[in-house]
Amino acid sequence: MIYVLNTTDQLDPSDVTTIIDLTRSGKEIIDDEEYDNIILYSKKDVIKAKTPTQTKYFDSVKKNDICFAIGPAGTGKTYLAVAFAVSALKKGLVQRIILARPAVEAGESLGFLP
Repeated sequence: MIYVLNTTDQLDPSDVTTIIDLTRSGKEIIDDEEYDNIILYSKKDVIKAKTPTQTKYFDSVKKNDICFAIGPAGTGKTYLAVAFAVSALKKGLVQRIILARPAVEAGESLGFLP
């Protein structure tokens, strides 16, 4: 809780609720080293970079206004990008999130995003 307050200069009721829920559920308490990789606090868990490659992606998104991620399916590119967007929305850094996808030819598969 102190870490959240020190890094964001504010403590929202949702932050307190999330911390209480994590403690009650018996989730592992996050040590100081892991706090730097946290992207978003959800109601049930924290969303954070879990692999060294995701940590590089995390650092790149924090440092740059635009970041491109290329890699195999299932590596967390879209998941982490959406987590960053939701985090920015909750912090008031943006007013809305717009998801866009490229136009595809008939018969081609785009993937997860509708």
